[in-house]
Amino acid sequence: MTDKQKCKWCGEYFIKTHHSQKYCSDYCRKNARAEQSRNKAHRWYHRHKHELSEKTRWGLGSGYLGKHRYTNFDKELKTIQTEFKRLRLKKIK
Repeated sequence: MTDKQKCKWCGEYFIKTHHSQKYCSDYCRKNARAEQSRNKAHRWYHRHKHELSEKTRWGLGSGYLGKHRYTNFDKELKTIQTEFKRLRLKKIK
């Protein structure tokens, strides 16, 4: 089995070691798979964006703040300040 194939990711020629091999290396295979996943997510978002809530659609809010506040004031303040920093908002005075 000495079939030469052109890599679908980088375009270089390589000798196939398996009849269904499409990429010359794991690096090319992983990069191609990552791009396919990004494209699939992009297509899904544009097909379903009218169904998503504003919060989900624009990424407002955070998963880092819990539903309940800390009883320890200093810990609560630190959590809020960290969230402000993460969202790049102005600091609380």
